[in-house]
Amino acid sequence: MVQTTVLVVGAGMAGCLAAIAIKKRGFSVKIYDMYDPGAIADPQVLGGVSGGLMGVYSNGLRALDRLDLLDAVVEASAEANAAMPFYLMDGSDQIIKDDISPVEGVLDQRFLLRQKLHAILGLACGKAGVQILARKKFVSLTQTEEGVWAKFADGDTVFADLLVGADGIHSAVRRCVFGESAKHPTFWGIGYMGIYKLDKEVPHEEVPLRINSHSRSLYTDPLRAISIATVNNEKDKVGTWIINDMDKSKISEDENWRPYSDLPKESKRLAIIVEEWGAPKALVSCVRNAERITPVSLYDLPDLPSLHSGRVLLVGDAGHGTIPTMGQGVNMAMEDAGVLFDLLTVYPDFGKDYATVFKLFDKIRVPRVHHIAAESRAIAKRLNASTPLRAKFIRIVMRIVFAIKNQRKSVDKIVAYDYRSDVIKTVDSQFAAAST
Repeated sequence: MVQTTVLVVGAGMAGCLAAIAIKKRGFSVKIYDMYDPGAIADPQVLGGVSGGLMGVYSNGLRALDRLDLLDAVVEASAEANAAMPFYLMDGSDQIIKDDISPVEGVLDQRFLLRQKLHAILGLACGKAGVQILARKKFVSLTQTEEGVWAKFADGDTVFADLLVGADGIHSAVRRCVFGESAKHPTFWGIGYMGIYKLDKEVPHEEVPLRINSHSRSLYTDPLRAISIATVNNEKDKVGTWIINDMDKSKISEDENWRPYSDLPKESKRLAIIVEEWGAPKALVSCVRNAERITPVSLYDLPDLPSLHSGRVLLVGDAGHGTIPTMGQGVNMAMEDAGVLFDLLTVYPDFGKDYATVFKLFDKIRVPRVHHIAAESRAIAKRLNASTPLRAKFIRIVMRIVFAIKNQRKSVDKIVAYDYRSDVIKTVDSQFAAAST
């Protein structure tokens, strides 16, 4: 039997995860990326501090376990403590949310540097035999009865039986397969992500680089639509701050975001801004002493009714990118890969059964990713209050809701989600329908 070939566009985390899932089921997979992802597989990257800290939750860890990637991620990460405080921007009015682990043991929330996770996935691709081709900018595709032809900017045209679009929220693959009906992401605001070292004494200041004892915290001013999130990794003694400004009245989507060559100048500028916001002195110190700053734009992709068209499937942000208020972006990509892996376990003839696999993928994933997107938008709206009365009301409701959940030791259903239960339910119903 001729082996089914799959072309993945995008060597980010969603692309690597999908490629690993497909390769583990015995299919030929190649990843094409417009940038040079060679550094992903460099072991030296594992010791780096670039990127930012990110959370992998129980739902994502379940999928990693299924793909034999859990041990590597646990080894490279630190576990979060259970309580997360929410403050007003000046550090007052603390509200604690207790995160109860849905599973005993390692299947809990973990924090690690984004670059570490990307390196783990890149190394896993190499180990599995997934080839990653660099400097291959995707331009267009043509579908036929036999497969998909992908065209790249260098003039190359590549044929594969199937194509997976994992090229991010501004996906060129999505625009190609859905044409004029393709949804365009909505601009929500700007942000900055900074890396700092924990327990490092700040020169000429009394405050060390440590905000509080919690792994995570959030400082907000909903009247100005501004927030600062912090994440600490005690294992690597590294912290991340994330500054978000969603006040669209003073933001231009056309701003030209680039990494900064003059880090001291930029960190000083941002420190002055957050100090003017009224942020605690320790938080201002963390911003001023950042060792890396990355500017980011906040986008939200309107819900797509389907994640596939013909022989093309969308995964990760290409199909369901949303505002990062829940930190679920990469976890959704992990769930995508887990679902794809399990479906290919049931339907091993991918080339023949791709239409069935993609249909079932939609049935499982579309309701889930739409739910996550809706929750993420709801949180973003709560971070932007139009009046002082509404801001106070939101705060009161938050305090009551968290107090009830803490007392009941409620498990967060978002992170407690086990994608395999939906796979089993959907596949069983598919077989039941076929037998009647």
